[in-house]
Order: sequence, then C-alpha cells, then structure tokens
Amino acid sequence: MPTLIASVLFALLSAALFGAGTAAQHRVSAKLRRDEVVRLSFVARLTRDPLWMTGIGLEIAAFGCQLLALRRGALVIVQPILSLSLVIALVITAVALKARVPAGDRVAVFAVALGLAVFLALTISREERVSRPTTTRWVTLWIVIGCVIVGAAHFGHRSEGQQRAQWLAGAAGVADAMMAALAKALSQQFDRGFSTVLTTWPLYSVAAMGFVALLLSQAAYQTARPAITLPVIAVVEPLLSVVIGIALFGERIARSFGRASLAIASLAVLAAGLAVLARSPLADDTGVREMDIR
Repeated sequence: MPTLIASVLFALLSAALFGAGTAAQHRVSAKLRRDEVVRLSFVARLTRDPLWMTGIGLEIAAFGCQLLALRRGALVIVQPILSLSLVIALVITAVALKARVPAGDRVAVFAVALGLAVFLALTISREERVSRPTTTRWVTLWIVIGCVIVGAAHFGHRSEGQQRAQWLAGAAGVADAMMAALAKALSQQFDRGFSTVLTTWPLYSVAAMGFVALLLSQAAYQTARPAITLPVIAVVEPLLSVVIGIALFGERIARSFGRASLAIASLAVLAAGLAVLARSPLADDTGVREMDIR
C-alpha cells in the first residue's frame, strides 16, 4: 500500500506539472495569429519565449513524475489521475486572466472529481500485482494500435471539416495512450540500472511514439475545430489507457461484476466532464486570446 500511495502522489504531481506546462504554452500560443502557426518560423519564435520554455521544462518534469508513478503503479490508476491536468490547466488560465469560469465548466470539474474519486476508491482498494507483458502481447498491441493510427490518419487526410478533425484527433488520442503504455514499460526497466535502460527498446519506442503523437495532435489542431479535437483527445487517451492496462499488463479495476460496473460508470462520468472542459473557451486559443484582450 505505501508503494501505491507513492504512485498516486507522483501521478498527482505529474498532473499538476502537465497542467501548469500546458497553461504556460497555451498562454503564449494564444498570442499568435492562425497564419503564423502554420509557418516553420513560429517554432523559433516560441523557443525564444521564456514562458513557453518554462512550460516545456514543466512538461519534462511531469513526464519524469509519470515514469515514477508508473514504476510501481498501475496504468489503470495513473492515467485517469493524469487527466486532472486539463482541469489544472484551465484553472491556472482562468486565474492568470482573471476570467470567470462558466457554470457549465464548474459542473464539469465536479463531474471529473467525482468520477475520478469513485474510480480510485474502487481500484486502489485492492493490492496491485506487477506484470510484465509477453512478447506476443506487445506484438499484438503494436499491430492493433498501428493499424488504428494509420487507418484513422488516412481517413482523416482524405476527409474534410468535422470528419477530418474527428479522425485525426482520434489517432492522436490513440497515440497518446500507446505512449503511456510504453512509458510503463520503460519504467519497469529502471530496476536494471540506468546504463541498461539506454540499451532497451522502450526508451526509443517512447521517443518515436511521442513524435508520432505530436505530429497527429498538431495535424488535428490545424483543422481549427478545437470543440471537436480537444474533447476527442481528452477522452480517448485515458479510456484507452485503461483498456491497454487491462489487456497488456493484466491489471484489474475490480474483482466483482458490480464493482467493475460501477468503476466503468465512474469512468464515463469522468470522460463526460473532460469532454465538457475541453470545449471550454479557456481551452481554446481563440477564447484565451479574446479574454486576454479584455
């Protein structure tokens, strides 16, 4: 149990750091015009901004805390906790801009907190077993996830408007979930020593999948439909992470059918709250830009 508590605390710290880093980068990117974002020069401009670089540093620290959380904690516990980063990012943005949080967003925050609390109460109460997936499971997962990402990206690039945003955002969410699973695998290598970690496949798989997730998320954001892309990514990533944790690492959310059903229902409440928050004007560069002007 002490190990599990430490995992939860590191996950909470990771969510806070991810949220703060996202809010910092969001504040900077909101000052850019849409036509600037599609130019290569915007990256150089961002790297010269101290606030944006601070956000990058916070997210690097957040990933380190995520690895520590996943080292002994289950994917089905850590990833839902990390979804709090969206709540934290919106709260920081609202405080920085002295903006009033809409009533719907406040209800959504309560839904996220309630859904997460119920889910963790049902899941944390049991002792977690550590399982290392077999090669067959990994190969199967790579094939399934690869086909889903390639298929979704293909349909996204062949579609227009709302459908394009949905397909690309879905692919980005799947890539994020796969990256979380790879981070779990990487964390399991820590006991073998740092020099050994540098020679194992999870380290380079995390880097590769992170790059793919970044490309897909940026492609989704460039559809200029944040009311679609943000909710899809925010919901797909934690829910799929739970599925991967169960299928790949043999994790469990509950032992009885009744508790499992309640856990799934609490995840649905959590996902609904995240979907609402992702549609908030505080999560949209245009909305933040307008609030900042006021």
